[in-house]
Amino acid sequence: MGWTLNPSEFSKMIESDLTERQRAIALTALTGIVSQSPVDKGVFRGSHNLSIGQPDYNYNPNNADKTGQATISKGISKLNGLVPFTTVYIQTNAPQAMKIEYGTFTEKPETVKTINGYSKQAPKGLYSLTFQLVQEKYK
Repeated sequence: MGWTLNPSEFSKMIESDLTERQRAIALTALTGIVSQSPVDKGVFRGSHNLSIGQPDYNYNPNNADKTGQATISKGISKLNGLVPFTTVYIQTNAPQAMKIEYGTFTEKPETVKTINGYSKQAPKGLYSLTFQLVQEKYK
């Protein structure tokens, strides 16, 4: 019994399939995170960064994105350069991120937008929820 496909071609096919799967998972995660982000002026929604190979520690408070489409489009553009066996990072460096994720708002001006320390728009955070959803979808 012989190979029907050259082993080196087979490995390229496997790498391509892995990369497509990783791209789909990363896009699902980014879309979930962005869409679950609370929106006031759109700064937090626009603060999510997708990067490949290393974390992106940039934060621009002027990068508002109320709909999230620009943030997702930027991530898709970066995913087009994905190569096999690289790490994809999705993160935010917004100063309010920890409070939104873990519900530790205490300042008086925020109480209008919060309940028990959590954002009313993201009462259970968003990164951990999205991670759970991605795990379920891609078991």
